[in-house]
Amino acid sequence: TMGEWYTYLILAYGEDSGARLSQSRAERAAAGWGGDSYTAFYNDAQAQTVLALHAQWDSPADADEFAQAFADYADERFDRRVAITDGQCWEAAELHCLFNAGAHTLWLAAPDQATLEALRAAFPDLE
Repeated sequence: TMGEWYTYLILAYGEDSGARLSQSRAERAAAGWGGDSYTAFYNDAQAQTVLALHAQWDSPADADEFAQAFADYADERFDRRVAITDGQCWEAAELHCLFNAGAHTLWLAAPDQATLEALRAAFPDLE
């Protein structure tokens, strides 16, 4: 579990200082947090990371607020937006996509589109 506090920290104090949101905006975006779970894998041989972070929000409006804040953060943090799925996606060293369904969000990071699509298929309830 990452929790509301860590969600806030990612948005307000993330590694890339140019992508950080204001403390008040990050606090509002994280405030509707209702639970989460995440899994991360690293392939040493290929130096590749895969991440899946599924968050439950108190309401669909809270999920939407987080998704918009995350998109603004990601626009600054990652190299560029890409249109490859039904979510909002950005390209950096890996692909990052955010999916929003009702009171849920799903942040996926994968080294390529095929891996991202396979990872997305593991969450059929969020389509």
